[in-house]
Amino acid sequence: MGLSSTKLRNIKNENPITIWQITGDLGAGTYGKVHLVRHRQTGQKAAAKIAQIGASAQLSDFSTEVDILTSCRHDNITNFIDGYFNKPDLWIIIELCDGGSLGSLVDKTEAGFDEGYIAPIMHQMLKALVFLHAHFVIHRDINCANTLITRHGTVKLADFGVSALGKSEDQRRHTFVGSPHWMAPEVVACENDSSNAYNSRADIWSLGITALELAQRRPPHADLHPIKVLFKILSGPSPTLDASRGFSSSFHDFVASALVKKPTDRITAGALSKHPFVSEQGDKGKLKTLVQSLV
Repeated sequence: MGLSSTKLRNIKNENPITIWQITGDLGAGTYGKVHLVRHRQTGQKAAAKIAQIGASAQLSDFSTEVDILTSCRHDNITNFIDGYFNKPDLWIIIELCDGGSLGSLVDKTEAGFDEGYIAPIMHQMLKALVFLHAHFVIHRDINCANTLITRHGTVKLADFGVSALGKSEDQRRHTFVGSPHWMAPEVVACENDSSNAYNSRADIWSLGITALELAQRRPPHADLHPIKVLFKILSGPSPTLDASRGFSSSFHDFVASALVKKPTDRITAGALSKHPFVSEQGDKGKLKTLVQSLV
């Protein structure tokens, strides 16, 4: 399927190699690899998400991702720089977050982050989610690996490869997508019955699991096969913080608020952003010290 027959906006029919030089590898995204690149004229460093487009469905996924990145400009969302299609390769150039992913940082700790660091991370992630949900976007893959941070302590949601862009805040989705350990129960329920549906509150569950991941270095059930994890999410109780770690009652309540199994009873991003755990400890200044000590 040619680019001209799609609705991909903000994508140039040019060979990006003539503009950007690949200088390293940064990992992998939902589709394809992510490379460190440098602009040949200006020297600007950025991240390039590169994928080979082999089907119109894939191109449609990228169309949604590009639409979200270009329309949802926010301090806590990765900034779209440019896009190129040089058949069969599609390049999405986004800003470089020099602190890396939260996943790579928490992996460098022995037991996870102190809650004094988690609070400002959650505060910034919630600011992004409030903005996204107000613009009818469901991220659908919130976790530490898909959340980046700068050396100055600014947290940014990234990888919108499976995100959904709707026309109302109460949009309902039926697709089974995301990373199993972080999936909300209502998303898991779509695997066997597509008549089940979910909305933006699925992101809040994933945020709660991400808080546990930051605090305990791994998401709940990390040692289980993904199929067993899905069963646990559906049939088991909501995960909780390790009581022996001495976390505050405020942090316990924050996590419990996000991990309510019934989505209609689960808190919204806007309401959770006002929770004392984040509203009273949301200073990102301390994150700068943390990042610089781990990078």
